[in-house]
Amino acid sequence: MEQLLKAFNDVSPLGSGAAKDLAALFAAATLSQEAFFAREGTFDSKIAFIKQGITRAYFINRNGEELTKIFSRDLGFICPYTSVLTRTKNMINIQAITDCKLFVADYYELEALFDKYPEIERGIRKFAEYFFIQRERREVGLATLDPAARLKAFEENYPGLAAQIPGQYLASYLDIPIKELKNIL
Repeated sequence: MEQLLKAFNDVSPLGSGAAKDLAALFAAATLSQEAFFAREGTFDSKIAFIKQGITRAYFINRNGEELTKIFSRDLGFICPYTSVLTRTKNMINIQAITDCKLFVADYYELEALFDKYPEIERGIRKFAEYFFIQRERREVGLATLDPAARLKAFEENYPGLAAQIPGQYLASYLDIPIKELKNIL
């Protein structure tokens, strides 16, 4: 739990009441390698802090191909955010790449603390802003960078991660055919 509170404190310092109430919402959980935190077509209001492990969010395109959207790892958050905010079924899958140790809470219970503790709302907003920045950089990179430059940008944004994930996930994230990825690795 210390890591979760530290992550919040790093972006939005928490008062003692906020820290206590925030910690009370999250429960320790595990997610086995290849297990799903969220599945396309279902609805769940969970949010999780990754104490240890690596996950990916992906969707399946009209050709039946898996397209990796984002990776999350130690000290990051996972949540089917669009689904939670719109109260609709998930459009994405969130899957463990490795065994994961998590702290899990119900997003709506977390949201209920926002009025009482603006620092919690600020922290969640800052985490969401970080994800938005990652997403925008990736989208611009896909449109403007050649495959080698995309890989270089990935390695700068996710140091050491390429060696920890299956090549097909990295290839789909970078929008590079697996054979071409192997040639530039």
